[in-house]
Amino acid sequence: MLRADPDTDWSSVDVPALREHLRDMSRVTLDANVVTEPTGGGAVFIVTSDDPDVAASIRRMTADHAATMGEAGNAPPWTYTATVVGGGARIEVEGRDEGDALVVRSLGFHGIMADGDHHRVHHLMLATGVSPH
Repeated sequence: MLRADPDTDWSSVDVPALREHLRDMSRVTLDANVVTEPTGGGAVFIVTSDDPDVAASIRRMTADHAATMGEAGNAPPWTYTATVVGGGARIEVEGRDEGDALVVRSLGFHGIMADGDHHRVHHLMLATGVSPH
C-alpha cells in the first residue's frame, strides 16, 4: 500500500512503531490477567501482570483503546474509561442500557479490545508515522 501510494511520505514511515504496537497487542492478549467486575451499565476490567513489560503494554493499549473507541465512528455509543493501577490498568466500559451492558459483559475485555473496524486504519497510521491517538 505504501509503495502504491504516490503521496507516501517516506521520511515519516515508521514500521518499527507498528511492530512495537503489535508486540503490545500480543502481550495484552496472551499474557495479561483479567478480572471482570459487572456494573449496572457494563463492566470494569482489571487487567494486570507481574511482568513489567506486559504491565507497560497493558497501560498503553487500554489508554489508547479507550481514546480510539470513544472517537471511532463505528464504535458503539459506550463510555470507555481507562486508569492506571498497580501492574496494569482498569478499564470501565458502560453502555446506554441493560442490553448494552449484556453485550459488554459477553464480549469481555478481549472482545472489547477487538471490537470495531478501526484496526486497519489505526495500524496504517502507525506505519506511516502518524499518531492515531
